[in-house]
Amino acid sequence: MGENLADKVLRLNCQAMNSLETPKRALKFLQEAERLLLDEHTTDEKNKNSLSLLSVTFNNLACYYKSVKQPNVSLFYLIQALKVETESFADPSDIASTNLNICAIYSQLGKHQQAVESALSALKYLQSYENEESLSEDAINSLVVAYFNLGVEYEHLRKFQQSKDSYLKGRNFAEEYFGPTNVMTVKLNESFKNVNDHTESLNSFINSRRELKNHPKYNSKIISPITTHQIPELNPYKIKIGDIKLPSIHNKVKKKHVTNKTSLDPTERNIENRGLIIENGINRTRKFWNAVDRLKALMS
Repeated sequence: MGENLADKVLRLNCQAMNSLETPKRALKFLQEAERLLLDEHTTDEKNKNSLSLLSVTFNNLACYYKSVKQPNVSLFYLIQALKVETESFADPSDIASTNLNICAIYSQLGKHQQAVESALSALKYLQSYENEESLSEDAINSLVVAYFNLGVEYEHLRKFQQSKDSYLKGRNFAEEYFGPTNVMTVKLNESFKNVNDHTESLNSFINSRRELKNHPKYNSKIISPITTHQIPELNPYKIKIGDIKLPSIHNKVKKKHVTNKTSLDPTERNIENRGLIIENGINRTRKFWNAVDRLKALMS
């Protein structure tokens, strides 16, 4: 690849990143850079420099699609960039950065297990820097961000112990190289305290429930059975309503008047009969309710 083409690709990428406020223009620059790199050579003829430029272009395309809220397209270009970097044996810090970007997209999509795997991949590439006496600022930043992202994803998965360990490691790195007042140091320390407080509260709740379960007073094995009280019978004397015989009603007045019916005038007889009928009805009603009252008294 000629020098002029490399310069042109870099210029197009710079113009695109500076034009993100006008998305269509930024996309036009990036697509032009991608076309130049893919059309210039076949895959077998591509050298490390052209692959590095292609990786940069793919990463910038991913950045563009993320800015226009198309995370799935962004993830596609990040995976393509990771393939190119792996095949070209790119610098471990570059591969780690791409993995961290993939982690962020997976987290945005709610795929937290895949995000954990990407963060762990980034840490694997960054482990080669941990034992060096003097770390570059980019390597330290990548390490701190990797531990922070890993802690966040473990927290999403409710793996609080792993989350605490990740936050603690990241805080130690940030505090050692950036100082205790650095923004990332403070953020990691706050995240660690929040998860720690949450796990302590959760453990306290679990222990209290366990103690309550094992307490003799609440142990289900020794709880006495529930006793039921027998409801008193409403009719203790076993009296059937049909067995009660109401006393016969004898009306001496009626008999007396009946014997003398022939001595009365027809008009008087009719009046007398109506009076007797009314009087007998009243007497029957009175006797009936007296019997009902006696029945109620027996059943109470």
